[in-house]
Amino acid sequence: MEPNAGSNGALITADVAKSKLSIALTKANLLVQTLQNRANDLIIDDDPENMEAVQAFLKDSKWALKIVEDSHKEIKKPFFEAGKACDMAKNELTAIIEEISKPVNAKYTVVCNEIDRKKREQEEKKQREQQIKTGVEANILDFATKIACSKTKKDLTDVERLINLEKSDSRSAKYGEWHEYAIGRYDEVLLPIIKEQKIKVDEFEKLEAKLAKENDPAKADELKSQIENKENEIAQNQVKVQEVALNQTMMPVSNEAEEVLPEVTKAGSNMVCEIVDLKTVFKKQPDLLKIELSLVDAKKLGATLRDAGAFKGQDELVFDGIKFKIEKRWK
Repeated sequence: MEPNAGSNGALITADVAKSKLSIALTKANLLVQTLQNRANDLIIDDDPENMEAVQAFLKDSKWALKIVEDSHKEIKKPFFEAGKACDMAKNELTAIIEEISKPVNAKYTVVCNEIDRKKREQEEKKQREQQIKTGVEANILDFATKIACSKTKKDLTDVERLINLEKSDSRSAKYGEWHEYAIGRYDEVLLPIIKEQKIKVDEFEKLEAKLAKENDPAKADELKSQIENKENEIAQNQVKVQEVALNQTMMPVSNEAEEVLPEVTKAGSNMVCEIVDLKTVFKKQPDLLKIELSLVDAKKLGATLRDAGAFKGQDELVFDGIKFKIEKRWK
């Protein structure tokens, strides 16, 4: 490879490059100011002599542009070669480092994704446990209120049926792995309340049964008074039962089975997008598409249409949503 300007640290400024280009034009007797003076003196009409002067000017202008382009390449070449050498070195080292780190990064990403998944599952499990345990306590309060409001054995039986339904296997899916916890809480809080309420209901029903058989007005009045007192006891018990249910302590969310996972630091994320249904995207999200016309293929199609006479002597043609236009050039 030829030595390049980058090897000795040489630099070039815009003024120096411009001077070099001007020198190249001077050697060809095509000074910029001379071209400007000639352009100012041109008369552009259909006079043959004036046309000839314009053609000569345009020819020299094209030649001047070619000289600038060729000289630019020569001036830039050593710096371009130096840049290519730097790029090559960078690309080679980058490729080596990426080749080394790529499999490590891929495996590390898999591990981090798995850790993230497990952490999310743990958090979801905690939330699920919290929801279920909160729901159990809400049920306990509701059932306790129904029990306290029961005045007959049938009322109590109906409430017990609802409680037993929650404890049955048919509710396993609802409570998941915390079904046994729910059963334990229902038994712990509600069974004593039911037992106490059964005594009151039994006493209440016995008093009503005696009243139904009593013919002595005095004794009947006494029984009515006892029934009224028992009703008051049951009403007062409603408040007591609700307070007992509310004062029960809910078991905290458990962390016993939780796997200890390492901390991973998220460095960001990439949104990966790809088209799976082009027609749908074109219809629903056209703004997301970047549509470019393949000029090479379009020009070939335009030439084919021109040769087939599709333009019909005109300079423009719209075909399949594409406008083809023939622009003439002159020497």
